Amino acid sequence: MTTSTSDPTLDRAALDDLLARVRRDVDEGRVPACQVAIGLHGELVAFEAFGEATSDTRFIVFSCSKAVTAGAVWRAIGDGLLDPSDPVAKHLPSFGTHDKEHITLEQVLTHTGGFPTAPLPVEAWTDRELRLTKYGRWRTTWAPGSRYEYHPMSAHWVAVDVVCAVTGHDDHRTMLRELVLDPLGLDGFRVGLVDEPDPRPFATLRPVGEWMTEAEVESLTGIAGLDMADLGGVAETALLGLNLPVAQDGGLPGGGGLGTAADLAMLYQAFLTNPDELWDPAVLADGIGHVRSTLPDPMWQNPSNRTLGLVTKASGAGESRSIGGKASSGRTFGHGGAGGQIAWADPETGLSVGYVTNGLERNLIAEYKRSAALNNRAANVARRS
Repeated sequence: MTTSTSDPTLDRAALDDLLARVRRDVDEGRVPACQVAIGLHGELVAFEAFGEATSDTRFIVFSCSKAVTAGAVWRAIGDGLLDPSDPVAKHLPSFGTHDKEHITLEQVLTHTGGFPTAPLPVEAWTDRELRLTKYGRWRTTWAPGSRYEYHPMSAHWVAVDVVCAVTGHDDHRTMLRELVLDPLGLDGFRVGLVDEPDPRPFATLRPVGEWMTEAEVESLTGIAGLDMADLGGVAETALLGLNLPVAQDGGLPGGGGLGTAADLAMLYQAFLTNPDELWDPAVLADGIGHVRSTLPDPMWQNPSNRTLGLVTKASGAGESRSIGGKASSGRTFGHGGAGGQIAWADPETGLSVGYVTNGLERNLIAEYKRSAALNNRAANVARRS
């Protein structure tokens, strides 16, 4: 375990409570392995692995990867190469077909672009020219800007290719490394391995738990008659596909990042502290704090609270399952991932949190309860003045 008590705002009792709660899930067989990390005022103050994992074990962090893509976009904006209002087609002409010519970079990163399920085969993940061709075939399913619907994979392929177009990179994997990960010293955090052999172990994804019943689904979403064993099984198969080397090499920018909980905690420390002014301060402040879309999430009916690449804390009924949970401040921002991955920071306390597991929880109610418990305990690790 990595831990430091030099920061007077660190509440050691609250940290011990958090670690005990994380350990409980492994001891009770709910997850095979996990890690948790806390950053505070620029430093990693706690990092512990549980179950089959060590501190060197890397996990698939799923949509926590989206923060790396956001960081690359912010750098390009700060360098004057991009503007959030730019139409994607300005930089990727092949994208401007089938009434997509007016979709902006802002709409892409706030999940309001209208192409949430646009397909991209795995062979295109390492072939940028093939991706550009595929974009020309994509069609929208609703008018861009008219609604919010989470784009789990499609939007961030477009985002990384836009950044590549304006920075001169021909591979999104090296672009993300050179613009974000390497300058921050996150040497083990990778979105795509680019044929780089790495001896560090990898935590293989495994399904855990039982599918929700129709009654549980209805209680959670208000939608009756959904068979999660059927619907969830499709998503589960896709997620488990990220265990494959071809997927890990390909570097899915919306969900294929490989790293540790410490990597996530320190990425978010960088968003709080901006080391060596890696980002233009105004652009960074906009990215972590300016809510550009409050259109309702169709599943939860809460405001989507999307910034240019991240999400801010919800209020009201959605607060308990939101970024940071109930105990963090209203300025908390971050981006979680499938299976209960956690990554966020609270500017009011200087705290950042990373939690990763290879246990793909099938029961969303169980996942949300665990996330709420961890978020609230983590938020209390930093004493408030």
